[in-house]
Amino acid sequence: PVRSDNVETALPVIASGKQIILYRTVGGLAILEVVTPFRSGYEQKIEGVVRVGISLEESNADLQATQLYILLLSIGLAVISIVTIFRISRHYGAPVQQMAQTLQGIMDHAPMAIFMQTEDGTLLRTNLEFQTLFGCNPTLAARSKVWEIVTALDPHHCASLDHQVFSLNKAIRAEVELSVEGQVRTVLVSKFPVGYSKSEPNHQICTFLFDITATRDLENQLRQSQKMEAVGHLAGGVAHDFNNLLTGIIGYADLARALSRGDDELDDYLDQLQIAANRAAELTKGLLAFSRKQVIDPKPIDLNLIVARMESLLIRVIGEDIALTSQLAADPLVILADASQIEQIILNLATNSRDALPNGGSLSITTSRVTITESDSHHPRIDMGDYAEMKVSDTGCGIPLKVQEQVFEPFFTTKEIGKGTGLGLSMVYGIIKQHQGEILLESRPERGTTFKIFLPMASENEIISEKNSIPQEITGGQEKILLVEDEDFVRNLLKKILVDAGYEVLTAEDGQAGLELHQAQFDSIELVLLDVIMPRMNGHEAYTRMAEIRPELKALFISGYTANYIKKHTHSDENLNILYKPVRREELLGKVREVLNLK
Repeated sequence: PVRSDNVETALPVIASGKQIILYRTVGGLAILEVVTPFRSGYEQKIEGVVRVGISLEESNADLQATQLYILLLSIGLAVISIVTIFRISRHYGAPVQQMAQTLQGIMDHAPMAIFMQTEDGTLLRTNLEFQTLFGCNPTLAARSKVWEIVTALDPHHCASLDHQVFSLNKAIRAEVELSVEGQVRTVLVSKFPVGYSKSEPNHQICTFLFDITATRDLENQLRQSQKMEAVGHLAGGVAHDFNNLLTGIIGYADLARALSRGDDELDDYLDQLQIAANRAAELTKGLLAFSRKQVIDPKPIDLNLIVARMESLLIRVIGEDIALTSQLAADPLVILADASQIEQIILNLATNSRDALPNGGSLSITTSRVTITESDSHHPRIDMGDYAEMKVSDTGCGIPLKVQEQVFEPFFTTKEIGKGTGLGLSMVYGIIKQHQGEILLESRPERGTTFKIFLPMASENEIISEKNSIPQEITGGQEKILLVEDEDFVRNLLKKILVDAGYEVLTAEDGQAGLELHQAQFDSIELVLLDVIMPRMNGHEAYTRMAEIRPELKALFISGYTANYIKKHTHSDENLNILYKPVRREELLGKVREVLNLK
C-alpha cells in the first residue's frame, strides 16, 4: 500500500501492470497521484504531484461571479444596441423611407415600364406603367419571374441581353417585340447594372421598356406612302398617255358611226370597238384611282342614299348564302363626292367579302357621323373635323397580319392565280384619298375583317352652290376658237368636232406656238382651248400671257389629271374650267358652249 502524508482518502483510478493512478483530496484540493513500481519490486512515489483541480468551493464561487459578469455585460450591450438602433432610426430611418417613396413615385410617373430583377430573373421592383402594360398588380409582380409576366416573341434574344448585362456589367440597348394581350408591341429595351462595383460583382439589373409601336407604325406608313406615291406616279403617267389614245379611239369611232349610214356590219364593228375602248377606260380609271389622279365629279350627296340604293345590287353580287345587313345613321350624311366612285368603293369591298366567305356568313354596312378632335389618339392619321364614317364588316377568313400593310398596293392579291387582279383595294384606297378621306383596316385571321372609311362632311356653302347650278344645253356656235394641243391625232379630232359644230378653229402644237398665234389674231379669238401639260410652255402659262393682252379672253383646259394636280404643276389657286380626257363629242361641245356663255 502507498503511504502518504495527510491522506484523507485515496482511491485507485487506473491500475495496470506498470502504473497506478490514485485520486484523493487534501484540504479541499483534488489530487491525482501516479505510482510506478521499480524493477526491484519496491514501489516509489513520484515526486511532483500534478494538481488538476481547485477547491470546489472556490470553483463554484468563481463560476457564479463569471456568469453574473457575463449576464450584466450582455444586458449592457443589449441596452446600448437598442439605444443606438433607436437613434439611427430616429435620425436616418424617416429620410431613407421618404427617399424610397420618392423613388417609387418617380418610377410610377415615368412614361415607360421599369422593373428590377436578379440574375435568375426574379422581379424585385416594378412601376405603375409596367403593371398597367402587362396587366398585373404589385403583389403578383413581386418575387415573380420576368418571363412569367413579360412574353417576348424571341425569348432567347431577351435572355442573351440579360446575360450580357450580368457578364459584361455594362448598359446595353436593343429593340425587341413583345406579345401584350394578343397584340405585338415593339419596345426599345435599355438595361443597365444597379450598384455595380469592381470589388463586388453586381447581381441586379434595371430595365426600361420604351413602347415605340406607334413610332414604328408611323415609319412604316411613311415608307408605305412613299412606295405607293412612286408607283402612283408611274401609274398616273401611263394612264395619262393612255387617255390621249382613248380620246382618239373613242372620238373617231363616234365620227365613223355618223358616216356608217345604216351599214349593220360596220355598226357592229364600231360597237365592239367602243366596248373595248370603254373597258380600257375603266382600266385607266383604276390606275388613276390608285395614283389619286382620277377625274372625279364631286357633288353634295347623302352617303345613306348611296348605301340604300346599292343594297339590291349587293344581294345579287354576294349571293344568297351571305346575309347582308345595313344600319344607317338617322340623319343625312352629306359629303362632297363622286357618287359613282363611292358606289365603286362599296362594290369592291363587298366583292372581297364574298371571296372571304366561301361557306357563307354575314356582311354588314354601318354609317354614322363622327367628329375627330385633337384628343382622339385612336385615329392618329385623320385630321380633325366632321366625317361620315362607313364600316364594311364581314365574318370571313380575315387577312394575315404580315400582309395587311400590302393590301392596298396595286397588283397585290392573296387570291389564287386568275381569281384577282390586285387592283380592287388599290382603287378603293385611291378613290378615298382623292376625296380627302381615310381608310383603316382591322382584321384577324378567322375572325373577319372590317374596313372603316372616313369621308369629310360637306359644308352648307357647297350644298347651296350645287343646288343653284343649272345644266347648259348642248349646242354649237360660230365663234373663233384657238385650240392648243401637243398630240397631233387629238388636236385633229377636236378640231373636226368643233368645225362640224360650226366653230372657226385655229390650231397650235404647244403653248409657245399658241401664244404667238394669239398675238397675231387676239382681237378675233373668243375662246382658247388648251392642254395643260405641253412642251416649251404649259397651257396655264400660255393663257396667263394671253390674258395680259386681252383680259376678257375665256379659256377651257383639257387634262387627264385632277384640278389638284393642275394647281400643283401650274401654281394656280384659281378655279379653272377643265375638261378631262378621254373627251367625248357631247362633253366637248357642251363644255365649250358653257364657257362661251359665261359673262
